Amino acid sequence: MLSEGAFKAKKLVRLKIEHEKGKLRKIRITGDFFLYPEESLEDLEKTLRGRRLQKKELRMVISEFLKDKTSLGFDEDSLSDAILDCIKGKTIEETGSCFR
Repeated sequence: MLSEGAFKAKKLVRLKIEHEKGKLRKIRITGDFFLYPEESLEDLEKTLRGRRLQKKELRMVISEFLKDKTSLGFDEDSLSDAILDCIKGKTIEETGSCFR
């Protein structure tokens, strides 16, 4: 299943997600945020592939990934929430964070 959305984390984060059977198959993260080193974004997307769509697992994986990176605009909580809201198809009226 394909899900897309734009989310207000600390900055605007746009997500395009393919998921199946409770797992993330593909993810594309874009938006108005900063992640250094720049090639880290593609590495983060690769790291998230195959992960279960559960808050605790996503948060742990993102937190571990960001340990030695500089991230301005999202953290492990806001990005994991955005991913889960996106796959649930929630709207800004329901979450305050998703723009459709």
